[in-house]
Amino acid sequence: RAASALTGTGGGRVVQVRAAREGVVVRRSASVGQQVTAEEILVEVADPSHMWAMLDVPDAEAPRLRLGQRVTVAMDGIPTPFEAPLAWLSPVVDPRTRTVQARVELANADGQLRANAFGRARVAVGSALAGVVVPRDAVQRVGAEEVVFVARSPVAYEARVVVVALRTPRAVQLAAG
Repeated sequence: RAASALTGTGGGRVVQVRAAREGVVVRRSASVGQQVTAEEILVEVADPSHMWAMLDVPDAEAPRLRLGQRVTVAMDGIPTPFEAPLAWLSPVVDPRTRTVQARVELANADGQLRANAFGRARVAVGSALAGVVVPRDAVQRVGAEEVVFVARSPVAYEARVVVVALRTPRAVQLAAG
């Protein structure tokens, strides 16, 4: 009404806009005097008491992730890390970055987290490798099989077919062979 009085249009129709839920206005795209339709978004309201941390996981590491695994998220500028279970894992690999998105839902009652902030995450994927573990480069592909070459003497090696149980960036755990 005040804007209508200042611009001389006076007596314009005033519409009260109510949000469907409680929250904080994070964006307002409407301005005084603007004509809008029912399809336009006038105001965006968010609940900052819960935030999502979106993780970009390298494609090679994604098979090790499972819903419910504990994730520790350290945000830049916040001294205390956040912990929560892995809540979602995308079934799609981004063709440009070769990463898989994962999501952690973080409690933010004190409002420390901010949208679009950067941080680092660690996912607890299980205990350390046990059993026969070899360097990743030791496993070679020969035809359709994976093999490890075992020294029989200083000049002779024997190829042994192996079954890989788990791969990490540096090591391979063998299930058989």
